[in-house]
Amino acid sequence: MLNSALSAHPAYTRWKTMMSRCQSDDEQKKPYYKERGITVCEEWHTPRAFIAWAESSGFSPILTLDRIDNDLGYSPENCRWITRTGQARNTRANVAVLVDGHFRLESLAEAADMLGTSQDRIYKALKYGWKCMGHTIERINEAL
Repeated sequence: MLNSALSAHPAYTRWKTMMSRCQSDDEQKKPYYKERGITVCEEWHTPRAFIAWAESSGFSPILTLDRIDNDLGYSPENCRWITRTGQARNTRANVAVLVDGHFRLESLAEAADMLGTSQDRIYKALKYGWKCMGHTIERINEAL
């Protein structure tokens, strides 16, 4: 049984959510976690070990748990605490783009920051072949 101090720790909710994502048979979650083989390392199957790692690795309630390599599971070697903005840049939904043939960017978020516009505007420029803020933007490789 969990003691109340452990379940009251702010990282406990992160642990519970992580475990749920990987173990759920929910049809909406399965394709993104369970069916891709995304698992939680054996060490983190107990909240005590996860919370100890969280406290030693820069946990703050305002940060989110991020997998560095989205094709690998949850483990101390593949996880970190980052801002929501940082996590949004580390997603399979992002694509690399080329702006005016000169800049190789890692994500739509970075292209939007560089051009001073929104990700939605960049997405529409890619989708419809529009110029964005006077620049030609093209997708160079969805697998990057």
